[in-house]
Amino acid sequence: SAKVAKELLEVEKTPKNYTVLASILYGIGDYENSLQNFEKAYEGEKSEENLIRIVDILVNKLNEKSKAISLLETHRRIYGCGALACATLADIYRIEKKYDDVIKIDEAQYLDSNDTAHLDDIISIHYHFKNYDKIIEVLKKYPYNKELLIDAYARKGDYNTAMKTARDEFTVSGNYDFLAIEAIYEYESMEKNINKNVLDSVVEKFENIAPQLKNPVHLNYYGYILIDHDLDINKGMKFVEKALEVEPNSAYYIDSLAWG
Repeated sequence: SAKVAKELLEVEKTPKNYTVLASILYGIGDYENSLQNFEKAYEGEKSEENLIRIVDILVNKLNEKSKAISLLETHRRIYGCGALACATLADIYRIEKKYDDVIKIDEAQYLDSNDTAHLDDIISIHYHFKNYDKIIEVLKKYPYNKELLIDAYARKGDYNTAMKTARDEFTVSGNYDFLAIEAIYEYESMEKNINKNVLDSVVEKFENIAPQLKNPVHLNYYGYILIDHDLDINKGMKFVEKALEVEPNSAYYIDSLAWG
């Protein structure tokens, strides 16, 4: 009970005893006094657990997000960006739609943990706002995913750089997927005004790597081109069927096959 917990504190004012009393007060809905005791526990032991208990009350019970943010940022500056504290801080920033601050926290967590999931989150935020230059900036600073970098160039309409980057990456890695990507962006760069020379070039590139194609996206893409341009419908359907072997429930691939 709260009475027993208070008696324990009279005997020994330890962070653990403050936490016990704070937890009891929290359970009975006395959030103001619970907060005070969690704060005393945090004063004695600057653990993330004590910090998160305080933040929980400030955010979820007392609607004091600004105070919670200030406390978390202070903790981060002094003690570093621990996983629990920084994840909580990023969640609050996200609720407040302060995406620049979310990105700042994600980058700090990546540098601390080397977990590229944090870079993925940064990139997804930039994708949402169509900030392709920012995506390129991130992926040049932390070059962990060349396909995303190539996609960002293409989405901003810089197909030449997208194609060159794909070709360069094939040269470095020997991964035939990058040659398929180069062919895809050559086609998409001219899709609305496709001419025979470009179409022949794209088909030649795909045909040169056809035996190495395993990615269902690339199999379907080449198959659809052969079908849609009446180049070789039966052959195109075979490539689409190979894509469907990998992903049999894909609506895109089923649609390509139906078109064929």
